[in-house]
Parts: sequence; structure tokens; C-alpha cells
Amino acid sequence: MALEAQAEAMTRASFRPLAAWPRVVGHRGAAALAPENTLAGMHMAARAGARAVELDLRLAADGAVVVLHDATLERTTDGCGLARRLNLAAIRAADAGAWFGPAFAGEPVPLLSEALALARDLGLAVNLELKADRGMAVATGRAVAAALKRSRSRPKLLLSSFSPRCLAAAGEFPRALIVGRGTARAWIKTARALDAQAVHVRYALLDRVSIAALHEAGLAVGAYTVNAKPRAKMLFGLGVDYVFTDDPRRIRA
Repeated sequence: MALEAQAEAMTRASFRPLAAWPRVVGHRGAAALAPENTLAGMHMAARAGARAVELDLRLAADGAVVVLHDATLERTTDGCGLARRLNLAAIRAADAGAWFGPAFAGEPVPLLSEALALARDLGLAVNLELKADRGMAVATGRAVAAALKRSRSRPKLLLSSFSPRCLAAAGEFPRALIVGRGTARAWIKTARALDAQAVHVRYALLDRVSIAALHEAGLAVGAYTVNAKPRAKMLFGLGVDYVFTDDPRRIRA
């Protein structure tokens, strides 16, 4: 108990949140309500009351930055093959919505530029998670940074990745390290080396002491992926700053 009390005191004394990042973030748009990583999912997240969404980015063979989670198209579209070996036209020809339900048939894999424009129009902050195949971390980070610099639609942004090399290559944009194992001490060391502003942690790894340590280091804490209301309430009670959820409507309630 003494450690927990000390951790709470440290948090109150030193922590400054990540520019008031929204507390409920739609995971892959709103993955429980609409096909993930689509413009339809972003619309659904906004209707569910989310003020931020998380989207995944990958490179096509011709260097285009597309919104896609998996390395391959099979799970979330009617297409097939590795995204890194397909050009933009081939990826865009795939239907990314029909698998979820007939109402979403014909939904394409979005371009980063389309997602940014829609986020601006909907008033959504965007966490862009950079996904990189082996050997493509630096190329992916640089391509995303270049696309963001070209974009005229710049909503509130946060870049994140499991790959420190990918984040480092993405330049000066605000960034968050994603972790799924390890300790707060290790996360802090890596996040500081990246000049990150936040750490996104698998929720089961978090407790009051680790959250307070991250706050003391000046890092915001996001927990993924949280779909149960009691768990979200518990995590907020421990000091988590925001949660990623497939169903923003449920967690906001």
C-alpha cells in the first residue's frame, strides 16, 4: 500500500497529459460496429461519441500509404496477397466491407489522405499505428511522414508503433510506443530514446504503480484493447489516460 500511495503522489505532482487526448479511442475506427480501418468505421466511431480513432497504416508496393491492419488482404477484404507486393490499384479493387455485412459492401481500403480528410471533417483526433513488414520499418516511417507533410488535412495526430525504428524514421510528429510485454522501466527507457509522449500498453500489464511511473516520466498511458465497461472503469481508476475500444458507444456509457 505504501508503494501505491507514493505512486499516486508522484502522479499528482508531475504528470501533464498528452495535450488532452480523448479518453475513449475507437480501435481501428469502431471495429465492433463497422468494418475495421474503413471510412465507414470512422463515421460509426463519431456517431458512437468517440472523439478519436486509431487506424493502422501499411505501404503498398508502389509506396502508397493505405489504412490496413494485416500484412495480407484476406482477413478484412475479398482480395488476397501481401499488401507490400500489390500496387494501390489492386488493393483498392478489394472490397473491405462486405465481410462485415451487406450494408458495407463496396467499402474500399482507404488511403491515408482520405482518412485524414474525413477525420478533419468529423472533428476526430487520429492515432496512426505504423505497421511494417520485416526490413521495411524505416521505409514505412519515412513514407508516412512524407504523406503527412504533403497533406492539407491535418487533424490532431499521434503516431504509434511496436517498432522503435519505424517511429524514429517518422520524424517530428508526436509519437507513442506500443508494448505488449516487459516492465515500466524498460518502456520508459525506450520511450525516452524516441522522445515519445505516450506509451500504449496491453491492459493486463498495467497497475497503479506502473502507471504512476510512466506518468512520472512524463508519458501518457493508453490501454488496449478494452471492450468491457467494468474493466474500463477499473483502468481509469488506476490512472490510465485513455483506452482503445472496438465499441466506443459501450465504453462511453
